[in-house]
Amino acid sequence: MTFIDTNVLIYHLGQPDHDFGPRSSALLGRLRAGTEVGYISSTVVAECIHVFRTRYNIPNAVVADALLEILTFAGLRSDHPSALADALRFWRDQGPLSFPDCFHLALAKQLGMTRIYSFDRKMNRYPGVERIEP
Repeated sequence: MTFIDTNVLIYHLGQPDHDFGPRSSALLGRLRAGTEVGYISSTVVAECIHVFRTRYNIPNAVVADALLEILTFAGLRSDHPSALADALRFWRDQGPLSFPDCFHLALAKQLGMTRIYSFDRKMNRYPGVERIEP
């Protein structure tokens, strides 16, 4: 298994015509087929979202759907895959919460925690996790 950095996803999804685009896409093809095994962390997903939102101005739904598809690839592993998928879907479908906030809420729920300490009232929107203030 080999760790995959954010720039591979950026070249695959956002710059397929760049010199690195075809190589990135070929790797993702092997990961999809399961002929190679790679690992992306939740921070790679978060950085990818940040780049696509700030440099490319791509809508949340487009970014989330592309990353959700990649997370299903047979040869792809990640930390907390179900929390990442839940966070991506919630981030895509709601408005004001950032992806990191959505991930924190999804991870708390996955870990069996029903409360999160936060002053961010927008976190009240996530089902199954109650926001409380310290």
